[in-house]
Amino acid sequence: MTLYLVLEKRSLETPLERPLVFIEKMIRFIVDSLDGLKEVIAEQEPQASKIILLFMASIDPSTGKSWCPDCRAAEPVVEDALTAWIASHTQESKTAVFVTVYVGQKPEWKDPNCVWRGEPYKLKSVPTLIVNEKEGRMEEEQLLDKNAILKFIE
Repeated sequence: MTLYLVLEKRSLETPLERPLVFIEKMIRFIVDSLDGLKEVIAEQEPQASKIILLFMASIDPSTGKSWCPDCRAAEPVVEDALTAWIASHTQESKTAVFVTVYVGQKPEWKDPNCVWRGEPYKLKSVPTLIVNEKEGRMEEEQLLDKNAILKFIE
């Protein structure tokens, strides 16, 4: 399992045992394994107001960007929606948790036996946004609509 401290929007440079960054009322994690995600959820769920999961294609080491064009397009929109959501929830006593989950490089993701395609998430595409204890999900081009994301997160 690899967990990273989010120092700024796209920093993956500092692996840590317990990465916590408080951005107003949100703690952010980045994970790249199902075990890592399960661990974060188990640790954070008791005290979190909600857990928001964003499944993304992994960063291509040759470009430093996601290999998936839909993920590259959705990332800034999701970030803007999160910033707006945080600004409107500063009075809440509990902290939300946001987890970016990297599903692997293109060959790993395209494999029908990819761990993310099975239980419990049954992903069909990336990017995918899931909020704990909420029916449904947002996928691909749906994540290009900031207002729809805000409504879904709410």
